[in-house]
Amino acid sequence: MGWWNRFLLFAEAMVCIGGGLLTTIYPDISGSHWVGYQIFGGIGYSLATNLSHIAMQSSLPQDLVPLGATTLLTIISTSCAIFMAIGQAVFLKRLQVNIGAVAPENVVNQIINSGVTDVASLVDVAELPVVIQKYSLSVTQVFYIPAVTPAISFLILLGCKWISTKSKQSPVAATGVGEKRDAEQGVMM
Repeated sequence: MGWWNRFLLFAEAMVCIGGGLLTTIYPDISGSHWVGYQIFGGIGYSLATNLSHIAMQSSLPQDLVPLGATTLLTIISTSCAIFMAIGQAVFLKRLQVNIGAVAPENVVNQIINSGVTDVASLVDVAELPVVIQKYSLSVTQVFYIPAVTPAISFLILLGCKWISTKSKQSPVAATGVGEKRDAEQGVMM
């Protein structure tokens, strides 16, 4: 694989592009568009998650890899939970502001409490297209989070040390002379 940094930069760019494309969705968009947008983000996220493990393993001394792996898994899981809560808070606030601009406060609270499936029964038929548009706007505004945070990660990653994952052979191993495997430690002697 060699240098892992360039692949992780690509992964962050894919997540950023996917999040950015998701900010362009609207109620009448075809499924092929928003599914394709999610593919960009999904490829980027899966690459970033896996490559972060490779980066950690190539950057740490061998005896610290188990600690690094558990720490990395904890950070990934915790950050997913934190960003889920942030996304929910942003959505609810934007929903309150956006629908509050076109509907009375009691209707806004009913929409927030009941969810999107009951919107049609809570507003007049004449107001429904505007409310759906504002609801859609609230959803798309949440996608600014996955569009911006990978861009920040991309910039931080540019400052990381470039470490190759290819193992360097010792002069003895390169010549093939004196190679023997230590059965207990699994290292070249």
